Amino acid sequence: MNLANTQPQMVPVFLTRYCLSNAQMNLEQWWTLADSLITKYNDGYVQDEKGNPRELGYPKPWLREELKKNPGKFTVKEKPKKEKEL
Repeated sequence: MNLANTQPQMVPVFLTRYCLSNAQMNLEQWWTLADSLITKYNDGYVQDEKGNPRELGYPKPWLREELKKNPGKFTVKEKPKKEKEL
């Protein structure tokens, strides 16, 4: 049966539900992809199929350039020493 011929007033409802359903499905798939990419390639590590991390690091030329562009950004700062309370 053709919805446009049998119930033309339902066509906008059908199309709206179809579009919303399709958009929701695509959004969920994008979030799943984002989660898997972030989890797998987090901070210079790559996880294998079993979830074990393996350090890959960063390409040396890129890392040198980042250090030049952001001097001091990656320096580990010491915590200030607290005076002992009495």
